[in-house]
Amino acid sequence: MTEVLAPKLNDEMEARAERYVDAFDLLKEERQILEHLYEPLRKALVASNETAKKLTFVCRIGFDIPRQASLAMKPLDRRRSLFRDQGDLELALKSLTSAMTPR
Repeated sequence: MTEVLAPKLNDEMEARAERYVDAFDLLKEERQILEHLYEPLRKALVASNETAKKLTFVCRIGFDIPRQASLAMKPLDRRRSLFRDQGDLELALKSLTSAMTPR
């Protein structure tokens, strides 16, 4: 029975990871859309008076890694999970979210 379930489990874990990456990709797209949408405002501030020039527009996605890792660990069977503890999952989430950080 294990030989039947193991491939299915691996497929499910890969599908879950792909959905996570897709969600982050959507957030990146949303940030790019917002940056494009607010570009005229940014340009107007730069071209304006000295006080307005000091204002900046920042588009940032907030993601509470420890909270998300804690929530994600609850339903996992840690004996069989890729992530045995919350710290492992936090490292994986940091790796995923680092791709979202503007360079």
